[in-house]
Amino acid sequence: DHIFNLDRSSFIAIMASLLLLVALFLFSQRIMETILRLNIKKYHRLGTMALASVISIPVIIQSHSNLPVVEMVIIGFMFNLIFDMYVSNNQPNFTWLVVWLVIFALIPSVLLFKYNNEMDFSRRLQYAKKLSDMKDRLAEQSLAKVKDNIKKDKELKKILKPCPFCPSAKQVLKIINKHFTDNIYLYNNYQYSFYAYADNGPVLDSFPSSKREVEKKLSKAVSTSVNGLKFLSKPNNKNTYLLYFKVPVTKDDSYPAYFTLEVERNHRDQSKVFTELLIEKQYKELDNLGEYEYAIYNNNESLIYEDAQAYETTYPFDEVPTLENNPLEIKKDGVSHLVYRAPNQNLVVVSKELPNARRVVTLFAFLFVLLILVILLLVGFNSVFKTLPPIFSFTFDKVMSIRTRIQMAVIALTVIFFLSIGFVTVRYFSNEREMYHEGRLDRKGKAILTNTDIEIADFYKQYKHTNIDYDHLIQRISKIHRMDVNIYDTSGQLISSSEGDVFDKGIISKSMDPVAFFALSKLREEKYTQDEEQVGNLTYKAAYLTLKLDTDDGVKTIAYMGLPYYSKHRELRDDVNVFMGTLLNVYVFLLLIAGAVAIAITNSITRPIARIGEKLKEFKLGKKNEPLEWESKDELGDLIDEYNSLIKKVEDSAEKLAHQEREGAWREMAKQVAHEIKNPLTPMKLSIQYLLHAYRSNPEDIEPLLKRVSGTLIEQIDNLASIASEFSNFAKMPRADNQKIIVNNLVQSVFNFFNEGSEFMDLKLKLPEVQMEVFADKNHLIQVLNNLIKNATQAIPDDRRGEITVSLSQREDTAVIMVKDNGTGIPEDKWNKVFVPNFTTKNSGTGLGLAISKNIIESVNGKIYFETKLNVGTEFFVELPIVSVQELEEA
Repeated sequence: DHIFNLDRSSFIAIMASLLLLVALFLFSQRIMETILRLNIKKYHRLGTMALASVISIPVIIQSHSNLPVVEMVIIGFMFNLIFDMYVSNNQPNFTWLVVWLVIFALIPSVLLFKYNNEMDFSRRLQYAKKLSDMKDRLAEQSLAKVKDNIKKDKELKKILKPCPFCPSAKQVLKIINKHFTDNIYLYNNYQYSFYAYADNGPVLDSFPSSKREVEKKLSKAVSTSVNGLKFLSKPNNKNTYLLYFKVPVTKDDSYPAYFTLEVERNHRDQSKVFTELLIEKQYKELDNLGEYEYAIYNNNESLIYEDAQAYETTYPFDEVPTLENNPLEIKKDGVSHLVYRAPNQNLVVVSKELPNARRVVTLFAFLFVLLILVILLLVGFNSVFKTLPPIFSFTFDKVMSIRTRIQMAVIALTVIFFLSIGFVTVRYFSNEREMYHEGRLDRKGKAILTNTDIEIADFYKQYKHTNIDYDHLIQRISKIHRMDVNIYDTSGQLISSSEGDVFDKGIISKSMDPVAFFALSKLREEKYTQDEEQVGNLTYKAAYLTLKLDTDDGVKTIAYMGLPYYSKHRELRDDVNVFMGTLLNVYVFLLLIAGAVAIAITNSITRPIARIGEKLKEFKLGKKNEPLEWESKDELGDLIDEYNSLIKKVEDSAEKLAHQEREGAWREMAKQVAHEIKNPLTPMKLSIQYLLHAYRSNPEDIEPLLKRVSGTLIEQIDNLASIASEFSNFAKMPRADNQKIIVNNLVQSVFNFFNEGSEFMDLKLKLPEVQMEVFADKNHLIQVLNNLIKNATQAIPDDRRGEITVSLSQREDTAVIMVKDNGTGIPEDKWNKVFVPNFTTKNSGTGLGLAISKNIIESVNGKIYFETKLNVGTEFFVELPIVSVQELEEA
């Protein structure tokens, strides 16, 4: 019931269970990531989860694990659903950490609460079955041993003699009591009355014969399996045994003594100190019986026995179980009553307070805190050894975002604040409880001392001597005040005790505590309190008082009284445990609220910063960049205003720069166009001038020359038209007809075209085992590949055999086309001009091919880039987004 009462093994078991939960998290994340990599649609995944949950129902039922089937299926499905959301999000953060901590603390709490309730019901049913039998097999076996030990006792044989030489009853009772209390089970659960007689009268001095009374009881009792032991049903129907046996008084057994022990079921008062030392064996070995209240009713529904004054004398419920409808659980006034009908028709009611939601909350809070400790231990371990899987690799030295740092700082301050308040509160509460019990011990001591002084004074007035029967006195006082009472003589030696057994067995010394004795006898103090006395693992408080008597010779100290007090420690421990549980509940939920507030605040702070970061990533010169909106006029508002103002200035600057670049580009373009046009115009001019000169000098032979010059002019005019077309294409790309294309087939087709006339070089093609589809214009891609392969062939010098490799591969979600040559390479000072219009490393050409290729690839969200080494070769790469991937069918 109290998590703070867990022993070491239970705590280790809970920690091991939490580590298993962490392992489950790691395993589930690996499985879920594998499923996502298979590109299974979300609705298909959810359908599969639901189907798996349904299939698990018969498995859970057949396992006979007493697990709640419906709850387990629902919890399993919800767990998988949340895990799918978590892995799909692909952004583990502090919020998800809190979510998983709550889930892994809440689910075990609910399951353990339900499991404990079911186990508690099962235990109560088991106890009810054993309690329904009024006989006690363990007591019968113990009493048989007690009888044998008494009959074999040498001291008893030595002192037993016929009257008038018979021993005193006190001598015999001491021996009987020793053997009875040596049996811990009997000592804890039973009390006895002793009877002794002989055939012709008493057998003990000053002890009346009880022959007739005993024989009457024996005649009503029924025999048991133990010889000399009978079971008696009394009006109060307590478990009553009559143990009777004969003990020889003379050697010839002519004068035997008859001993009878009437043994009744009895609870020892556990409010006393010494009872805590001796409580080892519970009734019928029902170890947790103290957690319940129970009553037994006979077939007439009259009360037979109850362990607490909490039940009515007749059966209190309307519902009565039968042997067929057995047991019943009746809930009434916040108490759960298990009612069991035994085969002997007895009704057993085992009751316990109904568990409330507070226990679930306490268990949740406890597991939540332990999970945090487990996570911190894993983080610390991984910071040193770096052995956790990458998917769950938390380290202290890992760079955290501003959001996470703010959240962690807020939570850390909250935890420190709560721990400080909790520590101070618990200390204050403990001190208050300690002061209360110290005052209670003082009040009890005064009341007992007053009572004892009155009894002693009355005894002295009546008998005029101090030979007081302390045994009789302290038994009555101990019962009234429910405390152990010890009486010591003026030399500090024990005279009498309400629990003399613990002294007789040597568990506690018969000498008074030396410090207390010195304080009372030498320092003449009236009272002394010993804060810590200890016996074994039991620590208790004790008060020592001086007993004084006003005699004819004046006031004299006649004895010292010791009052051990254990309630201070036991009750304080229970009260602190309850208080700590409540405090933990409050603080954990306040911590969760603080965490939620921290997440909300940090998100409100960092969200606009994150949006600014996203906008900066999307920021492009020459395009319209949207400004951010922020209503609050705070620091973030100032930051966003500055950002909006900045993008406006950058756009203005970019527009001016673009205008300047356009003017510069057009100037360069004009120079290039003029240069390219000027080159064919010169031979055209010379050809016309030569034709005109030939016509003037020899007009009869002009026809052959006219044909030749005409051909030259037409060739140069076609060249001019080609130049004009290339510049036109660059200025305005033709409209793309994008569609799904199997890029494998396209690469194969272009490669085959160039491979047919490659006598002076080696061409190689590498294709993957999967077909990749891209969304682009087929003719444009052919133009790009033609240009790249053509450039590769032209980059190879005449003094080496060309080697050109064309390959296609997949890199994550992109198709990568590579064209590799072993040419001269590109000098480093020209790397940034490769994709600039009009740039070329050849002696002829417009230098527009790679610029056009770049525009084509970027128009379909692709990339084109290169890697080069001088005199080694160049590799051009084209990356295109993949639409779908399919396995190649075998031929």
